[in-house]
Amino acid sequence: MAGARYRGRHDRHTRPRSPSGWAAGCWSAASRPGDQVKEGDVVATLDPAPYQAEVDSVNATLERVRAASKNAASQLERDRQLFEKDIVAKARLETSEANAQQAFAEVRSLEATLERRKLDLGFTVLHAPFGGVISAVFAEVFEEIKAQQPVMRIIDPDKIEMIVNVVGDDDQECHRAAR
Repeated sequence: MAGARYRGRHDRHTRPRSPSGWAAGCWSAASRPGDQVKEGDVVATLDPAPYQAEVDSVNATLERVRAASKNAASQLERDRQLFEKDIVAKARLETSEANAQQAFAEVRSLEATLERRKLDLGFTVLHAPFGGVISAVFAEVFEEIKAQQPVMRIIDPDKIEMIVNVVGDDDQECHRAAR
């Protein structure tokens, strides 16, 4: 049995993927086939520039909308005071209330968008989900990758399941070796 070769395949691996919902530009691999990695090690990075630009853009828009919301709230307070003194019509007060509610909703929407963009930015660094060995890299460095595209395969050598096709006399020899 020593020196015998069998065709087969191994299992118990994972493929770090780019996050869903977006494509990434250039990327770089921190690991190559054969490299040992520990859980949490950085195995690849994606170009963060477009995602940082999105975060910056949403931040700027959020600042502008927060200022407009503050202005709408101030206008609403002024219109309430004037309405209580019968100086403005109820329609003006209702318009001010609607404007303040709309501005507040825009702020909440942009805050959620900002959190999502920050999350996307965090996904530009891919970490090993468990310790193991890089067995394959599926994308070239600086290649554009698509959402959910596997970029490499990591295997856990302590938990590999081997599936081997054995023929004829080799079957009995395998049973003896397994004992």
